[in-house]
Amino acid sequence: MLFCRRYNPPFDRHDWVVDRCGTRIRYVIDFYAGRPLPGTSNVSFFLDVRPALDSWEAVSMRTSMFMKKWKRAIQDAFSGSSSLPPASAKPDS
Repeated sequence: MLFCRRYNPPFDRHDWVVDRCGTRIRYVIDFYAGRPLPGTSNVSFFLDVRPALDSWEAVSMRTSMFMKKWKRAIQDAFSGSSSLPPASAKPDS
């Protein structure tokens, strides 16, 4: 998903299976390179973690998260505030 926002493609991808009270849910985890803060040599990267689309429950979870984010973005646009991190925390494309 971050790739759609003009980030570089992920440098690594993992699949994890999580047991949620007896229900096994597979997640896809993409790792994206970030930039260290100026004046530091810290490693910086971003994770995009989402349920894999291999069950109806996973589709439902992904859809509900998309709708929550979309609703928040619309509310931010009309209120003049932002729930996004500051621009200095985002890597440049």
